[in-house]
Parts: sequence; structure tokens; C-alpha cells
Amino acid sequence: MALLLRRSFIMGFVTSLATLAQATVVTNDTSVAANQTFDYVVVGAGLTGITVGNKLTSSSWTIWYDPVTGQNLRSSAADGLLWAPEQQRNSLTVLANHKVDKVLFQESTTASGLTFGIKPGSTVPGSLSGIHTVPATKEVILAAGSLASAPVLERSGVSNKTILGVAGIETIVELPGVGCNLVDQPGTGAAALVAEAYRNDTSIIDGINLFAPELSLVNSEQLWGAPIGYYHDQLTSEASLQSRAQTLVAAGAAANLKGAKMILNVTIDLIVNHQFPVAEFIGESYPTILEAVFWPLMPLSRGHVHISSSDPFQSPTIVPRFLTDNFDQQVAIAVSRRSQTLFVSAPFADVVADPYHNPGLGPNGTDSEWLTWYKETSFGASHWVGSTAMLSRELGGVVDSRLR
Repeated sequence: MALLLRRSFIMGFVTSLATLAQATVVTNDTSVAANQTFDYVVVGAGLTGITVGNKLTSSSWTIWYDPVTGQNLRSSAADGLLWAPEQQRNSLTVLANHKVDKVLFQESTTASGLTFGIKPGSTVPGSLSGIHTVPATKEVILAAGSLASAPVLERSGVSNKTILGVAGIETIVELPGVGCNLVDQPGTGAAALVAEAYRNDTSIIDGINLFAPELSLVNSEQLWGAPIGYYHDQLTSEASLQSRAQTLVAAGAAANLKGAKMILNVTIDLIVNHQFPVAEFIGESYPTILEAVFWPLMPLSRGHVHISSSDPFQSPTIVPRFLTDNFDQQVAIAVSRRSQTLFVSAPFADVVADPYHNPGLGPNGTDSEWLTWYKETSFGASHWVGSTAMLSRELGGVVDSRLR
């Protein structure tokens, strides 16, 4: 969006610079922004503590090989909207390797610019020490992602007044939903040992690609089979909804009970009445193992992200609360068990020497054992959403339908 504006300034879109012969300015030079007025100032992820490269991803997974560019890129906003020759313009300036302190407000709650700088003691060629100001005549656009947008708001005085008070920050707008409702998908993987006779068979084992390649998105009926009333009843009863919502509020993952119930209800409706997939399942092949990687897609577990200091160079506290909801746990157990079913089924059974290689639970593993293994081995999929929700304030929302 910012690339289409008349005179724009993006802070922190990249942390690795490339040589550009075109009109877009990408630089470490603090002076291009300090006390320079722009129509629009965009806060990007790189500026707020998330390390990104000039392609945003440099994955070598060849399943995402782009035959047009010849590059192994899963997705690249910078490649498509910053480095591309047809996207060059002299109205755009990108300042890299700096970090936003806070958004500045006029006497009302209208944003008028922001302050930024480099970490004290760090060395960034072309940069100036100290905290600097860049005014915006039209808009400050906060686009720093779910892990960084909320901390910028909080350092700016917009959040739960208790959290701001602990950090020593004056409350400008009390907005308890800032940083709440943080969601990600915890994933892990099970592996089968490939029979020795097939380890050099490149039609099966490629060492990089997903085997097949296939990616499965399974709904609750596909995961558990019929009847699934037992699982759906646990989701749809008023008592379970009330209990889930109370748990989220008590954990600081929701601003209030009404908002928590509404958000949970929407997710539950998609699962039960619209058969949305509840788990994602992919596979990878290597010389000695076949690996199944999976995670819940519609988690009911929620977490939060908040600052604990007014220092912009101190990382926020991230509490994901993975697998704290019983339904999420049941999904994790079920998809883990199904992964082993794959390895003992045709055509994989013929090429697999040990379907229970990892974890070594075997067909008689208990739910408790599977859940313990899942929790010990799972990792965030980095699909973070939710910390600045588009909802009404009475439901714990942070922005309205106009993103304000």
C-alpha cells in the first residue's frame, strides 16, 4: 500500500541492503528521515525488532522454485514491491537497520509522526546515534506484524493502563485489547525409517521436496471419522464456551468475557458448521527417513504479547500459550496418531523399515504420551495473528474497519 502513495517513507522494511540503480531510496542514513517531513510514514517489521532479509525469506525448499525468476522463494514482498524495476519510484524512501521508539500524537489522538533510532552502542554505517523524529502530514501506518505492532502501540501510550503503568508510560488511549488474542499454530513432526533398499531411489527420496508433493488440510470429520458428535459437543455447549472464555480472560489472552466468547464462537462455528480444516499435514523425504510435519490450523488457545519497559530496544514478552485448550490438544494427538497410520499404509509401508522411528511410541501409545511428546517437540509455525484485532472496543478490539 505504501508503495503507491505520493511521498512515502518506510522504516525497517529490510535489514539487508541491496544495490539499486533505480529511483527508490534504500539506505542506513539516518538523516534521510530525521526531522524530514513525509506524507506517510510506515512502520515495518524490520524496524521493530523482527529480523527480516531483503527477500523476507531465503528458503531453499525447491517446491517453491520460481521458474520465472530462477529463485527459491516462498514469498517475497520486497522482491515484488521494492526491488522490482517496474516498482521503482522517487517518492519512496526506505530506512533500514533502525527501530521505532513510539508514535507521536497531537493534542488529540491523531498521529503526527514517530521517533526512531539505532540501539545505543551498535554500529550501523551511515547512521546517527540518539533518538530522532520524523513527522507525517497525513498518516502513520503501523505494519509491523503481530509481534511488533502491539509493542509500538504500548510504547506510544495505547494499551491496558496497568501494563503501561508497570512500564512507566503515560496512558494516552486506554485500549485493553492491545497485545491480546495472540494466535499461532504449534507444529511438530513424526518420522519413519526408510528401508535400506530404497534409500537411493530418487523417485521416492529427493532429500528436499515434500514427498509426492502433497499437502493435506483435514477437517474434524476427516481427522476423527464419524461419529464426531463427541468432539463437536465439547465445542458448542454454553458451559464449555463460558469456561473457555473465562480462562482466556484470566490468562490475559482476552480483554473481556464478551469479546472472548464472540471470538471463540466464530472459530467454533467455522469448525463445526462449515467444516473448516482443523489440521495441516505435509511430508518431507530424506535419504534415511520420511517425515510428516503437522499442526492445528484453527487453535482455540490464545496468548499475548506486551512490553515490560519503555526501552524500544528491549524485546517484548511473548506468551503464546500453545496447546492450553483441550480441543487443540485433541487435534494434536489425533493428527500425530494419523501420521503413523500413513507410514504403515500402502504405498509407504513397502518402503518403510520402521514406521515408529520418531516418536517411538508405537501403536499402543497413550493419549498422555502423545500429548507429552507433542508439547516437548512442538514449535511455533510463525503464522502469528490477532494482537491488534479489528473489532469494536467493547469486544477488546484495537482497530476499526478503516484500520484506525
